[in-house]
Amino acid sequence: MTNSTRTTGFVLALALAAALFVGSFVAATQYAASCLSWSERLGPAAPEIFALAQAINFVGALAAFAVLMAAVAGIRGNAVSTTHGSARWAEAKARG
Repeated sequence: MTNSTRTTGFVLALALAAALFVGSFVAATQYAASCLSWSERLGPAAPEIFALAQAINFVGALAAFAVLMAAVAGIRGNAVSTTHGSARWAEAKARG
C-alpha cells in the first residue's frame, strides 16, 4: 500500500468519523424533539427521553472513535521488524 493510498484512506476515515459523530448528535436531537413535540413543557417522561438521546450520542461517539483507531492502525502500516539482529541475516540466507 502506497503512502498516498494510506493518506486517502485516513482522510476518508476522518470524514466518516466526523459524519458519525455529528450524525449521532443530530439523531439524538431529532429523537428528543419528536418525543417532546417541540414543547417547552417536558412532562414526566423527559428523563427517559434524554437518557436515550444521551445513549444515541454515546454510541455515535464510540463508533467515531473506533473508525479513528482503525484509521490510525491502517496508516501505520505493516512495517517489517528489524529489531532482531539474527532475523535479518537469517532472511538474507534463506533468499539466496
